[in-house]
Order: sequence, then C-alpha cells, then structure tokens
Amino acid sequence: MVCSFQPVEIACSRNTSTFTHEEEDDESEDDEDTLHAAHLLMLQKHGSYRSQNDHDASFEDGPQSDEDGFRAHGADKHHRSTSFDEDLARPSQRPRLSDATDASMPSSQEDVVYVRKARKIQASIGKPKAADYEPAAQEVLAAAIKIFVGYLSTNHPYPDKMQELTFAKQAWTEACETTDIQLEVNSELTRMISCYSWHLRGEMKTAAKTFVEIVYGFQMSSKDSVRKRNRALAETLKTNDSFVYRKLGNTTNEHHGLYQNKIIQMMVNKIYYKNKHDDGIVLSPVYTPFPMPALALVLTAIEGAIDEWVPGTRSDVTFSVETYREVFEHHLAALRNFDEASRELGILTKIRTRIADDGRVHAKVDPVNTRVPRSLGSDAFKNAIAEFSRKNGRLSDSESDADEEEDGVECGEPESP
Repeated sequence: MVCSFQPVEIACSRNTSTFTHEEEDDESEDDEDTLHAAHLLMLQKHGSYRSQNDHDASFEDGPQSDEDGFRAHGADKHHRSTSFDEDLARPSQRPRLSDATDASMPSSQEDVVYVRKARKIQASIGKPKAADYEPAAQEVLAAAIKIFVGYLSTNHPYPDKMQELTFAKQAWTEACETTDIQLEVNSELTRMISCYSWHLRGEMKTAAKTFVEIVYGFQMSSKDSVRKRNRALAETLKTNDSFVYRKLGNTTNEHHGLYQNKIIQMMVNKIYYKNKHDDGIVLSPVYTPFPMPALALVLTAIEGAIDEWVPGTRSDVTFSVETYREVFEHHLAALRNFDEASRELGILTKIRTRIADDGRVHAKVDPVNTRVPRSLGSDAFKNAIAEFSRKNGRLSDSESDADEEEDGVECGEPESP
C-alpha cells in the first residue's frame, strides 16, 4: 500500500545536552510478563485480536469499537485522505468485515480484527529505530508516538511502568485505527513508543534551561556579587512558586498575573506548537484548552531549571523521576485547587484556552475560535436558485446586471466612494 506519511527516522537515542537526563530503564526490565499483562488489558479494552501473519495489510476489520480515555477527535466517518495529519486528527470508520466477504458470514466472525506482524526491513544496529521497519509500520509508529505523548499530556507524564506500557499499547491500537493499517504491536515497538515518556520530560528540561536564563535574568559569571544575586533570585522565584507570576511585587500578596508568566507560553510553543504539523495542531481537540497535566509538567521543568542556579552559578541537575515526580504532583495539585477556587469565573480555563490559542498563532495556524464559517448552507442554495429563477435562467454577469441596480458590491471590486 502507498503510505501518505513520508517515513522518517525516529531513533530513541538520548538527548546529548549539557544537563543529565534521568537514566533510561534497562530494556531487560521490560520482561515478557509485564508486556503480557499490559497486552491483556488491551485485549479486554479493545476486543479480541487474531494474528494472521500472511494476511494482506489492506484487509480490514469488523465494526469499530468504542474506546475510553484519550482519542483523536473529528468526523465519525471518513475515507483515507492524502494527509497524515488529517488522518491523525480524526478517527477512521473502517469497513465491516462482512462488506469485504460473504454477507452470510456468521456474526461471531464479524467481530474479529485480522492483523499481521510488522515486518523489519533491516537488522537493528544498536537501539532499534523506525527505519528498521517497513513503511507501513513507520507510519503507524509515527502516529502512535503523537498519541502516546497525548496520553502523557492529558493523564500523567510520570506513569509507572505498567501504565506506561498500557499507554503505549493503547496508542498503537489507536494509530492502527487512525491510519487504517492493521499491524500487531511487539515488545520492541512498545518500548520504542514508551521511551517517549522520558523523551518528553527531557525535551521540557532542555527548553527550560534556555528560557529560564533569558526570562529571569540569571548570569554566568565568576564574580561573587553576580553569584550572590543568582542565589537570591533563585530563592525568590522558588518561594511560594513566585516564578509562575507575570510580575513580582515586594511580597507574595503583591504579585500579579498568576500562571501568566511569558516563559510558560514560550515553553508550550517550543514543545507542542513548533509548526502546523506539531502535536498541538494535529491533535488540536486534545490540547484545547491546554491540558492541566501538561501545564504542570511545564512548571516542573521550569522549577528544575531554576534549581540549577541555586548554587549561584549554573550546575547540572538530574531531571529524575524520583526527584521531580513529587514536584509535578505539587504543581498539579496547586492548579486544581486554583481551578476549583476560581471555577465560577473560569479563570484557569481561560488561561489554558489562551495558551492553546497563542500556540496556534505561533504555529501559524488561526486560533480555533477565530475561524470563519466554511459551509454553504441550505439558505445559500435557496438564494442562488431564487436568483436564477428571477433572472429567467440567466447566469449572473457584471455587465448585464448593471442595469438591475442590485444591492451589494461585486466581490473583488472596491466600493465606489
């Protein structure tokens, strides 16, 4: 089959920035018992799957089942488009098995989804990567990674091992449905997807390191006076989470713009809204308003970057799960408490909606609430029919219509002064 998505090499290699990421779990810890347990959860959630290795990838499954939790939103039914992003942004309605076979097939057979194993086209050298697999598998993998990051951003970016594997399998299943490609996930592909949990956190910390220095004014210097200032600034920003405010006063009660510091938007733009193909655009309904867990992770990364300046000069701090999961939980709880306290005014929802809207502008995509209507409704058709009848079957023409003194200005022509 011809894949609409151009294969890209997605290697799960560690970012080689100056700070130290959390250590990746040894692949041997992903034992078959854990994978099997996660797989059983998926079978219970999505129904029975039957492997048919020699079956053609274009052979489709039975009725689409309802799925809980994170899903790409969109039209209920669609044909395969030529755009990967369009396919990912909406769920597909796959043809029934009975449509492709004898209509007399027993109903019990209609509920079976036929899948085949993803084929490797080359042996992995070092860590496995997307290019090791056939183009169809690469397309599903790319979609699954976006969906997996969506799970993390809307649920919990610090999942335990079982939840991480479950998210990865759910993402693969959703990606198969989105791309209309039925491939069986294996333990290697599952690990390739799940490694994007630490990849997301590492990407957050890398962005925060740059923006914290720029926004808050930390300086690298050998002077004792500058180091003393850095220490005092770091302490001030961390006291009562002052770094989340847009403007700092002399006391906490004099701070202004809670959760509106510009560094938050800068972080969100960098991670989710780089361009029109980024996660925040492709999965727009998932990120509008911007998810609270993702916002808490942004704040966690910012605090982690501030921690590097506590000694007075920047020093690498490991953004480890053990250290910063608790920090994340603190920020998530604070966001939820603020949301509850301001629920009547909807302040946090407005902040999160603006974050998503500004992100779309950064990605050069119009905000959702500013899009103009694209539909020609029944009234437009009725008016056109009435106009045609009124002109005795003549089509509109600027010259012949000049004498009829119709109201309005011709589209594309300036109105006379």
